[in-house]
Amino acid sequence: KHSGLMYLCGLFEQGKLEGFQDAIGKELQTACLTRQDAEASLRFLLETMRKKDLSVAKSSLLAHLHEKAGDDKAFETVSLDNLEKNPVLVLNLLRYYQRRGDRRNVIKTGGRVLAHLQKMRGNNRYDVDSYDDKKIEIDIRRFLEGMLDIKNEYAEAIDNLEKLFLASASLSDYKKFAPLYRQTSQKEAFLKTMKEYFIKDYDVKTAFKVFALEHKQEEVLALIKEHKDTECFPDMIAAVSKTYPQECF
Repeated sequence: KHSGLMYLCGLFEQGKLEGFQDAIGKELQTACLTRQDAEASLRFLLETMRKKDLSVAKSSLLAHLHEKAGDDKAFETVSLDNLEKNPVLVLNLLRYYQRRGDRRNVIKTGGRVLAHLQKMRGNNRYDVDSYDDKKIEIDIRRFLEGMLDIKNEYAEAIDNLEKLFLASASLSDYKKFAPLYRQTSQKEAFLKTMKEYFIKDYDVKTAFKVFALEHKQEEVLALIKEHKDTECFPDMIAAVSKTYPQECF
């Protein structure tokens, strides 16, 4: 096994198979089952460890190996130094802070990556190393959901839950916070934002589901008038036909 690990490390370190470096890195992560495996691999990857500007494949591998080897400081440093280029690293880093009971750094680091993802979307800019930023946002916000106290951090908790729902489009996420609003006006403001967001994202179905759940039949009727070609058109008609028979006809 040791020879196989060293062979994979050699391929990774040399970078001759550049197009396959990500795959080789993942194979190494899978193959390193013990602390000793990780320590042996790190001793071989001296050239990679010396570099400051790491690719996604390299930062992912080094963070994994340092964590497996039990070197918390090195794991934290590699992860923090590469969060913007490789946001996937944030999830294990948040779990590390959680295990330490470091709530402050969970919220701070999660917020840092969320702000970076928002900036990228705002600039319509994507790194060469692609990743599913929406899935990462959902994972971070689900993590923060368990950390923010709705009683003592109401504004932050509601904002996180609202944005989690906009990213996930899951009605179960909406149901978590819909009853928690302290003022009706806050909920109405979000429903307006929600409608605009999902209509712009060509997701009429999710907006319809929310309005149906909230018994806002006038809003469903408005969706019917504005989006006759949508997939959920028959369901929308069925939902309000008793209240608005003439309009539906």
